[in-house]
Amino acid sequence: MNNRIPTKHGGGSKTNKNGLLFEQITSLDDALEEAGIEVIQHRVFKNNVLIGYSVSKSKLYSIFLKPRGINYKEYNSKQWQPDECFINEQNKFAYIIDKKFQNSSGIVDEKLLGCHLKNGI
Repeated sequence: MNNRIPTKHGGGSKTNKNGLLFEQITSLDDALEEAGIEVIQHRVFKNNVLIGYSVSKSKLYSIFLKPRGINYKEYNSKQWQPDECFINEQNKFAYIIDKKFQNSSGIVDEKLLGCHLKNGI
């Protein structure tokens, strides 16, 4: 687990710097393991049963889609690079996690575009 602490000040020109630090010190795998779920080489197990996959950035393609013969170009015009992604084997959904750091009032209004990729998984 990473013990680095994010900065408490940011915004404006420092948004990217603070956001990158936040992305670096947070981890889906760490959160799953803290909840008693085991993560071994991107495979996620609960009570020794495979429940899904935890992948990030280009690992979505190299670890999950490509080995299953899924060509993202058939579903989406460009390759996604998600901060984190949990692919649930039980309900066949992919949960895209887009990390955002915000330390002041306001909203984060960036939204992921939907596509039919989830139907191909």
